[in-house]
Amino acid sequence: MPNEIKNVSPATGRYTVTTTETKNGAKVETTKFFAKDGTQIKADYYTAAEISDAANNSDYADYYSTKVVQKDGKYFVAVTAKDNFKVGILANDFIGKVDDGTLSKYNPEYFKNYDPGYTDDGKPLSRSNKEMQEGDTLLIPAENINLTSPTSWFFRKIVTPVYQARSN
Repeated sequence: MPNEIKNVSPATGRYTVTTTETKNGAKVETTKFFAKDGTQIKADYYTAAEISDAANNSDYADYYSTKVVQKDGKYFVAVTAKDNFKVGILANDFIGKVDDGTLSKYNPEYFKNYDPGYTDDGKPLSRSNKEMQEGDTLLIPAENINLTSPTSWFFRKIVTPVYQARSN
C-alpha cells in the first residue's frame, strides 16, 4: 500500500502530495502539486508562485513586486523594481550572487545596447552596473532564485558598488 504525505503551505494554501511505494523492490516517490482549491498544477508553476508570494509578503515587498509569468513554456518570477538601483542589487537579493549570467541570459533585450565599460586599469565591468529604474522588470527562473533577506537600505542608497565582470 502506498504511503502519502501532504505538505501544505500555511501562507498560500498550495500543497504537495508525495506518494512513496515499492515497485520491483525499489522505492518510487511521486510528488504532485496542487492549488489551494485542489486543482493540480505544474511543479514549475508551484515553485514560482510560492517564491513570488514569499517575496511579496516579506521585506522584499519594500523594494519589488513580483508575479509568475510563463515564457516559452517555462515559468519565471517577474521582478519589478519599486525604486532605482543597480541590477547587481536585484541579483544579490534574488539569486544570492551578483553576476552569474542568469539575468543576461533570460533578459537579453533589457541589456541590449548597454555597454558597461571598463575600469581605469582596463578590466571589464559587469552588466550588473546597469541602473534599474522604478518599474523595470526582469525575469528570473524560479530554480535560480535564492531568497534570504534583501540587501540593506544603507547598501542600496549610500554604498555605490561597482561590479566587475565575472571571470569564467
